[in-house]
Amino acid sequence: MKITGIIAEYNPFHKGHQYHLEQTRKQTEADFCMVIMSGDFVQRGTPAILDKYTRTRMALEGGADLVFELPCAYATASAELFSEAAITFFQKTGCVDALCFGSEQASLPLLSRIARILNDEPEGYRVLLQQQLKEGLSYPRAVYGALTRFLLESDTLTESTIEQAYKIASQLSYPNNILGIEYLKALFRLGSTIEPFCIHRKGSSHHSAELTDHELGSSSAIRELIESGGNMQLIRRHVPEYSFEQLSSRYQVSYPIDEDDLSPLLNYRILMESSLEQTADMTKDLAMRIRNHSLEPASFSEWSMALKTKNITHTHVCRALLHTVLQITKEDMISYRQAGLIPYARLLGFRKEAEPVLSLMKKTSQIPIVTKVADAERHLSPEAMQLFRKDLQAAELYRSLVYQRYRTSLPDEYRAGMIRI
Repeated sequence: MKITGIIAEYNPFHKGHQYHLEQTRKQTEADFCMVIMSGDFVQRGTPAILDKYTRTRMALEGGADLVFELPCAYATASAELFSEAAITFFQKTGCVDALCFGSEQASLPLLSRIARILNDEPEGYRVLLQQQLKEGLSYPRAVYGALTRFLLESDTLTESTIEQAYKIASQLSYPNNILGIEYLKALFRLGSTIEPFCIHRKGSSHHSAELTDHELGSSSAIRELIESGGNMQLIRRHVPEYSFEQLSSRYQVSYPIDEDDLSPLLNYRILMESSLEQTADMTKDLAMRIRNHSLEPASFSEWSMALKTKNITHTHVCRALLHTVLQITKEDMISYRQAGLIPYARLLGFRKEAEPVLSLMKKTSQIPIVTKVADAERHLSPEAMQLFRKDLQAAELYRSLVYQRYRTSLPDEYRAGMIRI
């Protein structure tokens, strides 16, 4: 039995995701595809456009065999921590043989070379990185500059090696490559035997804001069209029919949800919070900038645009603001890591054909499998329950956003139950 892991958000599930699942099964010769998926809040620091149960059903109908939830604290974290937590989950299942991710270039040797340098941080690279940061560059730009210079200084300079250095460093400008590199770094750090694979990402770029008739559309473009009340028939061309059925039947009933639905709560938290600096992903400079704007209540999106700087990316700001809303602190993140980073496996849904995987996991998994919320406290340690309760609180907040906007009451975590198809 060969099991391949996939890390995803499916926000929402579209034809590009379906293609990735099909190619994953083919290229890794997987008998089963196990997905670890963000829940109701995602890595760019916003709510998911659709609730996690609807997205789980889409994934299962699209070819995933099992879908587990990545805890909210990590699903909304930096790319590095997001990736480390997801890879740790697969490692702790004790039964995942391979990992398959999408990539703009799909050159595993190239991405592995970058990941090895960034993970090992040789002295020459560390010095260059510190120099770049002292010049006031944001961390992503500093990494790009340090990596480029390190490669140029490490090789005999010729026209071809210079070109190769810039080619390698340029991989850091693509969002799927960045995540792929972080996955590889995590595999290296864990000394994992999980074999990585990458598949060329077809169609529009990850952040493309436009849909065309002929390309596989990006999640960003699909979300933007949905949120603007755009052409549902154009969306239909870019999502599988089972996804479109969910999108069309639930539209303006339980979705879309976006970051501005959090605005009242964000403004309340900012006014009441006396220690913003303790919030996860919050820097002292960012906390000071928030206080300087605190008498100017604004929407979540207006806050994020007003607070970004050349040193603090928009996504970083969104994560810090979301963590302010969710009350996730730096101390929380330390305690979660001390509890083993991933202390449980929360199953959101599975296909009945995948029952042998669950049977295997019961024998191989280093962590308990949570299939029923009401039973969690009996199976989890007190430390693990702290993380799990944060997931429950995040889910309850999402339910309240849906009700506030559409007056639709979604089932709570105790009543929702797993998705089985």
